[in-house]
Amino acid sequence: MRSEGGGARKEARRCAMLVRYDMKRQTGARRLEKRNGAWIGLLGLWMACAAACTPDAGPSVTSGAGGAGGAGGSGGMAGAGGAGGEGGGPGPTPAFVHVWSKSFGETDVQSIQGVATDPATGDVVAVGSFRGVVDLGGGPLVSSGENDLFVARFSPLGEHRWSKRVGDAANQEATAVAIDAAGSIYVGGAIQGSSDFGDGQLLTSAGDDDAFIAKLDAEGNLAWAKRFGDAKAQRVARIVITPSGRIILGGTFAGTINFGGTLLVSAGLNDVYVAELDTSGAHVFSRRFGGSSFDDLGGLAVDPTGSLLVTGTFDTTIDFGPVTGDPLTSIGGHDIFFAKLSANGTGLWAHRAGDAGSQRGLAIAAAPNGDVIVAGDASGTLYLDGPVTYAKGDRGLFLARYSSSGSAFWSQMFGGEFSGSWGVSVRVDPNTESIVAAGFFDDEVDFGGVPLSAAGSVDVFLARFTLNGVHLGSRVFGGAGADGALALDLGPQGDLVVGGVYAGSIDFGGGAFTTTSTLDASGFLARLSP
Repeated sequence: MRSEGGGARKEARRCAMLVRYDMKRQTGARRLEKRNGAWIGLLGLWMACAAACTPDAGPSVTSGAGGAGGAGGSGGMAGAGGAGGEGGGPGPTPAFVHVWSKSFGETDVQSIQGVATDPATGDVVAVGSFRGVVDLGGGPLVSSGENDLFVARFSPLGEHRWSKRVGDAANQEATAVAIDAAGSIYVGGAIQGSSDFGDGQLLTSAGDDDAFIAKLDAEGNLAWAKRFGDAKAQRVARIVITPSGRIILGGTFAGTINFGGTLLVSAGLNDVYVAELDTSGAHVFSRRFGGSSFDDLGGLAVDPTGSLLVTGTFDTTIDFGPVTGDPLTSIGGHDIFFAKLSANGTGLWAHRAGDAGSQRGLAIAAAPNGDVIVAGDASGTLYLDGPVTYAKGDRGLFLARYSSSGSAFWSQMFGGEFSGSWGVSVRVDPNTESIVAAGFFDDEVDFGGVPLSAAGSVDVFLARFTLNGVHLGSRVFGGAGADGALALDLGPQGDLVVGGVYAGSIDFGGGAFTTTSTLDASGFLARLSP
């Protein structure tokens, strides 16, 4: 356990609070939060804060399923002035063993914001954004001005197959990626200005961020690309492929958006949408959900029957149709919504969670039997299957399981005395019927094994649980800067592919990566065995 004393530690917490305050005071279209808590948009501020207020770093910890992790050893992340360590209890299998890992970026900011594994080949496709220069393995890519987006494909062993960039002097960002059974790749996000996705298909935004989706073949060649939006801000946050091969995209929009059917008009600052396109990009259905204030999509998933699962954040009210308890009404601040929709986007059931504080639904996944796993963060008292009181810190991370019909099974809250910053993605491993979570945290968190401590302002965590919520293993990765996992997917054999961003240094077990300075941020991509 690390010491809770020291002026540097307190100053780091103060800086983190300042960053969170800045996040809360964003308004209007720019209040459209980026993936996992507006990480990328505020990354520069966070890095400056981390550099000015770097605390004493501690060793990384592995928590096995069988007992307490040990200090020291080999392969762990070295803290400032401390030896790297891979702990590990006497559990039967080490948690999250390194297969390969990569770092991308030179100076400025690069990040991996979406990952997908090809179900047929095991290849990995990563998407994100960068400013400056990034080499994904095929030679340097240079941004045209602000952020450009990139798409890259790697073999199951991490070998570069191809990579490409898209952008002009404005901002472009890829935040979502999915691969269908035929090997086609679907990339989504937001663009400003004009973007050439190949073959002369130029997409030009109508004003602020516009949502886009592009279809590529397995070699990265463009099949088609489409833009959606008006002069306000819109984005694609998630893309999923249903068992029958349908393409579902979800995100947030202000103003109006039209996917080819009825024009959707936001009722407030931002609304949530879910839409289906066929493999040619033609409209199948589109739905809007939201009230008179702020609504944001955090997670989108599909269950084995093709039904859709959504979670996110809302103020005032949100309406999913003629379902029990609808419309949902917030108690105060941001509340959480999570809902199940039919294959055509009609509401089947919906739930609200929260109190007068602020809560966010960040991720959702389906178990093989159709049960629903939802995750996010919260302050105050969170009502899921009864009150879950979190009193230790500013915010806690929650994880809950519901039946396919919306009945609660269990819920848990995690966090430390000073916890306040969270991001999370979740998947269910069908091979082991276990829940896998990845994200970032500050201060300390105990998932049920050895408590994990962040060496810097925020660090990466990975955790695995049974479907009954029992802890199986967890690890922390990171150095004295700010590090976060922003994307997660599972390979055919249950191996984890995780992507994100780090500043300073990070080691997944294959050797430490280091950025040029703590004011720069590089993207990471890692594959770990279950």
